[in-house]
Amino acid sequence: MVLPIIRGARLDGYMLGKKKCPEEFITAADSSKKFNPEFEDWQAYDQQLLGWLRNTMTVGIATQLLHCETSMQLWEEAQSLAGAHT
Repeated sequence: MVLPIIRGARLDGYMLGKKKCPEEFITAADSSKKFNPEFEDWQAYDQQLLGWLRNTMTVGIATQLLHCETSMQLWEEAQSLAGAHT
């Protein structure tokens, strides 16, 4: 039920693993490590989606998935959980 909404918001790549998480740090020309702004953007969108997904679940299901750190992890574990109950 939620997939059309997530696709409509163009966030399905985060949840389905098509939009890979970039490295948190990049190596500069002088070999120093610098924070990767693409990582920050990826994390912001993924965490918004993760929060939205949790808020659409019943308390009982969401409680079982509180340990999930990414929307993809939550989606995969929610599907496994749903399969276990059918």
